[in-house]
Amino acid sequence: MKKHELHNSKGFTLVELSIVLVIIGLLIGGILVGQSLIESAKMQSFVRQMAQYDALAATFKTKYDQLPGDSASFGCTAALDGSTNVCGNGTIEDLVVATSHYFAAESSLYWKQLSDSGFKPSGVSFVKAIPATNTVTINQNVPKAQIGTAGVVVFGTTTTGNSYLVGGYTNNSLFNLAPGISAIDAMAYDSKTDDGVANAGSVQSSGLTGCNTVPATYTVTSSNTLVCALVIKFMNGISF
Repeated sequence: MKKHELHNSKGFTLVELSIVLVIIGLLIGGILVGQSLIESAKMQSFVRQMAQYDALAATFKTKYDQLPGDSASFGCTAALDGSTNVCGNGTIEDLVVATSHYFAAESSLYWKQLSDSGFKPSGVSFVKAIPATNTVTINQNVPKAQIGTAGVVVFGTTTTGNSYLVGGYTNNSLFNLAPGISAIDAMAYDSKTDDGVANAGSVQSSGLTGCNTVPATYTVTSSNTLVCALVIKFMNGISF
């Protein structure tokens, strides 16, 4: 190759490289903004979803004078599954063994009674899971949350009151120790609707390992890792 040919050959200039880098930056920025908007829309949908569930419960209570699952008008009966549900006492009891909660008793009747009364979240007709060892199926036994892979169950005690549990389910219908949403989504919902503290307020983490290893702080290691479940106060701020 001749000397003048080497002199005339060239690569990208600094200006051209700068333009390429700017374009790449704009593309990456657009993708990140798009992802952020999608995640924000999902969170807004979840906030509206939980508010809708409170409104449905309040409407049911106004009409039938009892809460769904706890209403004798729709088939609340003395428990046959080892739980201690009492009809009409305002508490939506589940089956409790040690510190574990199982989808049974009035918890398994909650969405079914809403469905039977004509109040159908997501338009799904929900059915009860019998016996307690059956697998809980999302959008059959419980509605699906608008975030993660979680379902939404309602349970309570006479001392702590009723709560929503937004999380997953094991194959024996255990629901308080199975994750279904990410730590970043749990923290975002808590911060948006409550105090952002994992172990206090009307929205709390269920305490799963990897979700809040420091009790008051949500441990966020990956936005896509489903390590959390949330306990949300039922009908918060609604009184009769």
